Amino acid sequence: MTPADRDAVKTELNRLLSSVLYTEKAHFRHEERARRTYFWLGLVATAAGTLTAISVLQDLATWIPTVLAVLASLCSALLTFVRPSDSAEAHAKSGRSLGELRVRMRQYRDLDLRDADVTVQAARACLAKFAADKADIDAVAEAISDRVYRRTAKKLKDEGQQ
Repeated sequence: MTPADRDAVKTELNRLLSSVLYTEKAHFRHEERARRTYFWLGLVATAAGTLTAISVLQDLATWIPTVLAVLASLCSALLTFVRPSDSAEAHAKSGRSLGELRVRMRQYRDLDLRDADVTVQAARACLAKFAADKADIDAVAEAISDRVYRRTAKKLKDEGQQ
């Protein structure tokens, strides 16, 4: 492989690494948001349920326990049907898989490409494999919102990461 070919392979690999990094970090950001959502919904449901019982025992106006009961039920329903804890775990799993892929890609770039015996065809095959691995991870991963992806990309750029 000529030095120009090696540089072209590294350039393409760096583009793919950047995409993997941004997607990985966006999954972890989604995980964090889902865990916060789970915490706050659970806290509100518990507090509203407790306050409902107290307000009934205290013989307060009838609308107070009704509103608190509806709030507790709504939060419980969201926890049951939206399942933010499951979403958080799915995003974490995707983020970890992308992190592992990024390590393999970086090792290929920094170690394997130094080998004089690497051919352009072998390098292209590795790039295709990395791209396919990322596509496989993306295919089973939960979706990332554009807003979270843009915020993650801005944060990474601000931190000086590619």
